[in-house]
Amino acid sequence: MKGSKNDLERIDAIMNTAIGIGIKLPRNLILFNRGKSFLEKQILDTNRKLDQLDPEKKKNRADLLSIYTGVMVSHPGQLISNFITPNRQ
Repeated sequence: MKGSKNDLERIDAIMNTAIGIGIKLPRNLILFNRGKSFLEKQILDTNRKLDQLDPEKKKNRADLLSIYTGVMVSHPGQLISNFITPNRQ
């Protein structure tokens, strides 16, 4: 399973709609989603450029699912804590 531009656009649309209709989302969730969206777009753009430069696919492409799996397996407690801990600024 690999991420696609349509998946990214749907997630962004959901977050933007929720914010637009006044649903209060945790600040950490919003910041996480912005960072995630930026990184996903950069990864997909890099893969597209690699496809142009290396059409024979001699170099590996980034796989979003394996990146997410690596992050979630390594740090699930911290990620969950970041979403449920109130921002104390």
